Amino acid sequence: TVQAATTGLEKGLDFMEQASAIAMEAAEKAAAKGLYTTEITASMTTAEIQDILNSGGKIRLAEDITITETLTLSDNTALFGGGHTITYAGNGGFDTVNNSIVASDSALKVTGSDVRISNVSIAYTNAVEQGAAITIDGGNAEIDNITIDASTTAGNKRVYGIQVMHDGNLTLDKTDNISVAGKYSHKLVNGNPDFWDGKYNTDMIVEQIGEDGLAAWACSQFYTEGTQAGDWYLPGLGEMADLYGTDYSQITIPKDGHETCGSIGDNMEKITNTLNFLIGQGINVDNYNLWYWSSNDQRVFYGSKYTDAALRYSAKLGGNRSNSLKDNAQGLRAFMEVDNIDVSTAEIGDIFYSDKTWGKADDISYVEAVAAGKTAIGIVNWVSEDRRSLKIVSLNDLAVSGSGADAVFDPDDPYYSAGKSKTMSWQKSAYRDETGKCLGTKIDSIENYQWEANPSMYAALTGKGTITVTNQEVAPDDAEIGALQDQYNQLMGQYDTLVQDASYQGINLLNNGSLNVVFNENRTSSYTVSGHDTTSGGLGVQQAIWQTASDIETTVAQLQNAVKTLRSYSEELGNSYSIIQTRQDFTDGMIDILEIGADDLVLADMNEESAQYLMLQTRQQLAINSLSLASQAAQSVLKLF
Repeated sequence: TVQAATTGLEKGLDFMEQASAIAMEAAEKAAAKGLYTTEITASMTTAEIQDILNSGGKIRLAEDITITETLTLSDNTALFGGGHTITYAGNGGFDTVNNSIVASDSALKVTGSDVRISNVSIAYTNAVEQGAAITIDGGNAEIDNITIDASTTAGNKRVYGIQVMHDGNLTLDKTDNISVAGKYSHKLVNGNPDFWDGKYNTDMIVEQIGEDGLAAWACSQFYTEGTQAGDWYLPGLGEMADLYGTDYSQITIPKDGHETCGSIGDNMEKITNTLNFLIGQGINVDNYNLWYWSSNDQRVFYGSKYTDAALRYSAKLGGNRSNSLKDNAQGLRAFMEVDNIDVSTAEIGDIFYSDKTWGKADDISYVEAVAAGKTAIGIVNWVSEDRRSLKIVSLNDLAVSGSGADAVFDPDDPYYSAGKSKTMSWQKSAYRDETGKCLGTKIDSIENYQWEANPSMYAALTGKGTITVTNQEVAPDDAEIGALQDQYNQLMGQYDTLVQDASYQGINLLNNGSLNVVFNENRTSSYTVSGHDTTSGGLGVQQAIWQTASDIETTVAQLQNAVKTLRSYSEELGNSYSIIQTRQDFTDGMIDILEIGADDLVLADMNEESAQYLMLQTRQQLAINSLSLASQAAQSVLKLF
């Protein structure tokens, strides 16, 4: 057993030395590529840390830190947390930057390309109504192994985990460890939240002007099977753009209050095809052929009516956006968002049912749904990047009875019928100046887009970015180092296999086994050989994830400690083997002595016994001779007669 362990250690050390060579090669390449980081401690000020980043540095947290200002990561900068936490408390909400709304108080703000953030926790709170823990503002960032706890202390206001703006690009490994607190909070937000958070806008309108905000009020009161009042809302301008399918690079700068919005119609075509399918199933639904209100004050969208592929070109004409006086009559379509479910199989154009399931718009799926007692209540028009939420649009336009200040929405009879209208005003009481121009009603926290051209709105709508959630760790930056990392991990896997195989008769001293050796016949003398956990994990050698030079240095240090430990245990095993061997030699000697002693007790002296036997034979011979002589003497006497 000891020899098996000794042999395993000998060969295991060969593996360790080979692994060390690979890690050292990776370290040399990291040094040549300038991948080394600067260690950041809690005693450093935010300004000192920012100075390092401004010089293109890569920082590594040695401990938890608290920052007092936003850290900005520019080109080729990186932040490696080592599992430590950055704590930041914001006091500002959103500012207008480049004519678009962006979080002003973020813990981290990315403005440059090739930025990497890894293995860090962020504890973020904001004392005002809005905020984001991380803002990607036109930059390009890869983020993995991140934990974010974001919240606001301003009540039911918005706060975000990560916000992506101005053609920024975010590659994120997963959203499992991103948590946000707040009624209108989201893990990820793409673009200006005012334009993509119709639920928030709707609640603000209803909260501030109530039933006078007729379009928002109707959506907030609307319900259908499987839903309740408050689930539905008036969509934001960006949500309407996405409903139609929008190429944001084609959005035109407004000139006269009526401009195209880059609609390519691909989403609307899928949705309209589904509506047409439901019509074919005998369901009374409305196609899109009106101007539709958004929640961003006076802005409306025009919906094209699709019937077949021949109208694909006209689809591109749909989705135009425009201004409209608040007392003008426009159409109304309600949206609903469903969160915290697995929507990995959902696609735009799917039918959404009252039991919060979805299916394709085809005969088989629909027949199965009807057979299961499901009722179609909407159509999927958006799926989140992390595939954990979706949005649906209602099957029908909402309708009101009456008009102007007398308009009434009845949630128990929400659709068009005799005496009702599919169009309604944005609000019941519109304000006008002396020239008759509609002044609108200012809703706090929602910008009031007036009739005149509004570059701010244009910039905001074109301010979306790209978010990719990979659901796996983002690949290492360097391909060569990544290849060495794979070789290293494969080698350490073979090392662990070797350790598992170094056993004899079920005892493995290299995997916490132990051997008790008894030295005497009454078991009062013994020696125990204690085993150790010499697996890579037991030696503190972790799987290699080499994202920075410091990660490689950590691996090298782990290997050095592991080799020292193995050599120390090898000496310990050698000592144990020597003790056992010496006792074995002693026992062999004792066996010889005891055998001699035993022989002395039970075996005769052959020389002595031979002499005694000869003497006995001589005595017998003399006795025989004496008897013979006596017999002869008697015979001689008889001869005298």
